[in-house]
Amino acid sequence: MPADCSPRVGTTAGRRDGRHSRPEKRAAVTVAKFLLGFFAVAGIPACTATNPVATGQAVPVNYLEVSARLVTSGQLTADQISALDPAEYPVVINLAPGDVDGMQYEAGLLAGKGIAYVAIPVEAERPDYREFVLFSNVLQSVEKGRVWVHCRSNYRSSVFAFLYRVIHEGADPDAAYEKLTQVWIPTPHWLTFVRETLARHKIAFDF
Repeated sequence: MPADCSPRVGTTAGRRDGRHSRPEKRAAVTVAKFLLGFFAVAGIPACTATNPVATGQAVPVNYLEVSARLVTSGQLTADQISALDPAEYPVVINLAPGDVDGMQYEAGLLAGKGIAYVAIPVEAERPDYREFVLFSNVLQSVEKGRVWVHCRSNYRSSVFAFLYRVIHEGADPDAAYEKLTQVWIPTPHWLTFVRETLARHKIAFDF
């Protein structure tokens, strides 16, 4: 494993009993912001990416190759986390709340592999623009590395990835949305969140 592709951080925030209060959610945000400084200093380089589907590896639910540098999925199992190569996936972002099965072991396994872990709990019924801003800041800070983004079923992750690609990477909204619908058709309140977020960036898109 190339030494220059492996960060030296593995961390998380949140309660082990699966619930996030507002102070604890702020703690998760604080941890993520701290990691921004690490990413900026580390200058994580680009690494050759391997598609686990192509290599015959088991993949998480709703696995999706969003782009050359961005993968989204549902919750990873312990075996799937253990199979991640830190030279290819130096950063994992988790958008799920704390009540998802698997989160009790995820942070420790990733830390043991030298993979940076950022938890940004997003409530399914109340996605918040500030959470997307933080998500975007983290991704921009590791733009030279490949990032795996997941939640419970890849609903939150696929929407956040769609918004990031359209807003920050200039992706065609139609093509990016078509990619999102390979996972699910967002519910009305999520479509409202998407429209309002795009509107903040002066982007009009009809679903």
